[in-house]
Amino acid sequence: MLLRLPRPVDEIFRARLEEALPLRASRVLARIRETRGGKMYDARFGVRGRGEGPYAQAISALFDRTASDLGLLARERWEGGPTPFARPRAQLALF
Repeated sequence: MLLRLPRPVDEIFRARLEEALPLRASRVLARIRETRGGKMYDARFGVRGRGEGPYAQAISALFDRTASDLGLLARERWEGGPTPFARPRAQLALF
């Protein structure tokens, strides 16, 4: 999941980033914008967690490769298919 920076968090993140890494802050912020279509945050569902564009795709590929190299299960992206969750038909089914 990519870094998410809604408005209140964005201001704090920028201030701390510029304080901790003054020479690199502009480059880090540019990379974040690159995955968000030029903005610091994209609230669209499905995009806000993974981003868009070549840099976001590179991050995803790196994650998948690292998980594979470590022998972890490949992450499965939920596509709205079958799930083990079953909605109870009535409140009594919960007991």
